[in-house]
Amino acid sequence: ERDGRSFAGDHGRGDAPDQLDTPTDVVVDQRTNRLIICDAGNRRIVTCSLDGEDDEYAVLVRDVSCEGLTVDEQGYLYFSDSQKHE
Repeated sequence: ERDGRSFAGDHGRGDAPDQLDTPTDVVVDQRTNRLIICDAGNRRIVTCSLDGEDDEYAVLVRDVSCEGLTVDEQGYLYFSDSQKHE
């Protein structure tokens, strides 16, 4: 929650840009000040801003069975895909 507002899920479970379905992991990209979420039920990785200036949600990766993720110091995103065993 940010300033009394939710980042996602205000409208329940779903596949709209601001909805999640079975999120499995979340990280903060400190370089861009963005939240990155494994949205396993929708088979995607999504991002949204933490600074309040940009409430746009963006899909970073589609068609992935994401179970976990991390961002390194250089801003590279790493994630697992349980269906592809990668």
